[in-house]
Amino acid sequence: PHLSRVFGQFLDTSVAGAVYGLILLFILLNQKLFSKVVKILFAMSYALIGLFTYSRGYLASILASVIGYSLVVKKNWLLLILVAEIVVMFVAVAPTPFVYPSKLEERSGGEGVNLLRTSTIESRVADYSEGLKLWQKNPVLGIGYNRIRYFKPFKSREPRGQSHAGASFHSSYLIILVTAGVVGLGAFVYWLWTIAKINDFAMISAIFLGVFSLFDNILLHPFILFLWPVLIGVTSHRKR
Repeated sequence: PHLSRVFGQFLDTSVAGAVYGLILLFILLNQKLFSKVVKILFAMSYALIGLFTYSRGYLASILASVIGYSLVVKKNWLLLILVAEIVVMFVAVAPTPFVYPSKLEERSGGEGVNLLRTSTIESRVADYSEGLKLWQKNPVLGIGYNRIRYFKPFKSREPRGQSHAGASFHSSYLIILVTAGVVGLGAFVYWLWTIAKINDFAMISAIFLGVFSLFDNILLHPFILFLWPVLIGVTSHRKR
């Protein structure tokens, strides 16, 4: 499903997009750490490989970050217009699945590079519906963290204790809501707000990861939980 897409560890395109997006924002929001030439080259590189993950969550999160940056930090809509034009242009002219001819058949390069695909939307809607039904059984405090696999309908062929397929949902917020209830989700959102107030990078990156986590489990991924605090720590001398 990820043929012809840029991906990261474990062939995960969404987490890869989140990592590339975080590094891109870090480069753009830290003027003193990079020369102008280096900044332009690295920013263009990370923006390009982020686009070629073909992750629609990445596109939506970048746009949300630019909106936040334009409204709060620079108060300038020109950047938002420019980025929006780039995203629209990419969606319009992005390479379609490659076709590899053979003597017997032609096979396409993968559904994942189709930005108009609906299969992932349908699977996420079903996943969210399943999660909300599970949350309704324990709405205040949830079922307990890391216990989703024991409550979620089991569909994998592997033994329940060995399969990772049923251990989460396609949203960090939904995972927390199901496992910790409205109390846990409220505490989590408050934590995000506290982090966002540290400096400009923390705020814009919180918007980026916060929006991305509506599409996939991004904020709870170990790689993100390591990388994000490190980048905030590097920029923490610049208070808001």
